[in-house]
Amino acid sequence: MDAETVARELYALRPGEFVAARDAKVAEARGAGERELASEVKSMRRPTVAAWVMNLFALQRGEQLQQLFTLG
Repeated sequence: MDAETVARELYALRPGEFVAARDAKVAEARGAGERELASEVKSMRRPTVAAWVMNLFALQRGEQLQQLFTLG
């Protein structure tokens, strides 16, 4: 488990599910003796609804997001 993988999982969840899932990942990392990872995951904040929508768009349709940035 690494922070990038955990972040992808967490930020794909609905904002209302984020905190409980994050805390479970923190406990899992601590249980595995990965204190640095646990600290990094604990610092991840629940996204706003707008940020969550953009995260989903980027995860599912990243190539279209790149086209949008190119046009902009």
